[in-house]
Amino acid sequence: MKRDTTAIISTELSGSTLKTSDEDAMFDIAAMIACDSVISTRSGFSVVASFANGRPFYNISDFYQMCEGRASILTDIAENPNDYSDLDKAKSLQFVASVYTPVLREGERDDLYAQASILDPDNQAYPHIRATDAMAKGDLSKAEEILRSYTRRYFKSHNMTSSDLAAGFDYISIPNKVAKDALHSSRNPYIKAYASHLDPDPIKQERLAGLAYEADPSSPLLAVRWARAMIATGRPETARRFMINDLDRIKCSAVYEALCDIEDDPHQRVVWGRLSVQSAAENKQAAAKVALALLLNGELEEANAISDALTAEDQSNPAVYYYLSKFYVECGVFSEALVVIEKALAMRPGRLRYQNMKQSILESIANQVVKDPAD
Repeated sequence: MKRDTTAIISTELSGSTLKTSDEDAMFDIAAMIACDSVISTRSGFSVVASFANGRPFYNISDFYQMCEGRASILTDIAENPNDYSDLDKAKSLQFVASVYTPVLREGERDDLYAQASILDPDNQAYPHIRATDAMAKGDLSKAEEILRSYTRRYFKSHNMTSSDLAAGFDYISIPNKVAKDALHSSRNPYIKAYASHLDPDPIKQERLAGLAYEADPSSPLLAVRWARAMIATGRPETARRFMINDLDRIKCSAVYEALCDIEDDPHQRVVWGRLSVQSAAENKQAAAKVALALLLNGELEEANAISDALTAEDQSNPAVYYYLSKFYVECGVFSEALVVIEKALAMRPGRLRYQNMKQSILESIANQVVKDPAD
């Protein structure tokens, strides 16, 4: 019997009728066990079948209500598209995909999340869920393509660095078997990259990040991810040599920015920062780091000009405000540092280093002494 089916059994069957001589009864339970899910009135047979194959059992009335709910929402969206903003439509599609999963057709859940991702492209949850679903079904090539295309588009449009690759990971998980297989495969670099973020062990993070880059050495994003994993294990000089040696192949704003972060020489730090901004003028995070580097190198006039311009603009990346807060702390202007770090927290209230920075600034306002908690 084909397995990708659902048994819909509406007759009342009691446990007492379960006898080997009852061929019809035995056929019913065999049919239910062979299916992926069971929709039935509650009976001895349906419960036994559900337990036997480890697959879901749905009461007919509940299943019908889910069908009605799915149809109601999708029909309303189709018939009244002007009543929904793109964001509201995306949320409605996400609701159907997550709440009414049992009644969706094959592939419909993935299609709904794909539509939601188009309508709300900055929401990382949608592609993450699609990738997780694909991995759960064993379709690693599809999961890889989802992660690859989404990550490249997202980081290109936002000029984010690989340190932000893990944002929004409440919605993604890498099955243990997938992570294990990734260690022994030359494929799926983006699955490896995500797995490296999810592993709590920094050594394993670096190993997976290295495997990800080796699987796609043309990717600057994966190169920076590996470099930052090296830095996290206390090997900044190794990361620096790696990036400089491969600079002709991987040079981009994110790579220059990473070099700026780990450079000890104040003058060279400014050089790396300038190259980062020149490579992507819209990379405001790099610009904030340049302002800080200039300040530490004694070039106050240019540093102040950059920081003033950034502070006057509304920033879409909270990290810009974080680095501006570091700049103002270094200047001793704690009140301004507090203003910008609160803007960062308003955008990312759960980010621990932003919370720690604010606390440090508040203490410094009282003591007139401040030290960045990340240093």
